[in-house]
Order: sequence, then C-alpha cells, then structure tokens
Amino acid sequence: PKVLVKLIILALLYGTSAMAIFQAYKNGGEASVISPIQQTSVLMIVFISYVFLKERGNLVNKLLGAILIIAGVLLIK
Repeated sequence: PKVLVKLIILALLYGTSAMAIFQAYKNGGEASVISPIQQTSVLMIVFISYVFLKERGNLVNKLLGAILIIAGVLLIK
C-alpha cells in the first residue's frame, strides 16, 4: 500500500507534466525549445525517485546526467 500511494503520486505528477507539454505545443510554442525542456522531466524523475523511493544506487552517474541536462537546456536558450 505505501508503494502504491507513492506510485500514484508520481503517476499524477508525470501526467500533469505531459498535459503541460501538450498545452505548450497547442499554444504555439516552438518544438525546438519545448522538446529539450521536456527532457528535464528525467531530472525531476531522478530527484523524486531519490526522495520518495530512496534509490541511492549510482548517485554520481545520476548527478552527472542531471548536470548535462541542465547545461543542454541552457545552451538552447
């Protein structure tokens, strides 16, 4: 039951993220900007899994990936 509640919360957050991305496309946002920003969801998933699911394995690799994601988004702007 505890894991199911956490899974439902994460699924709702992911669904909200997907709806926000589709709304950005609908409002005329440029795909060249929206798509890379959408990839930052990976960063949020890693962070949320670290906090809620206590996934501590390969933390250095996860942090390095997060830094690369942020750098990529900043380079697009």
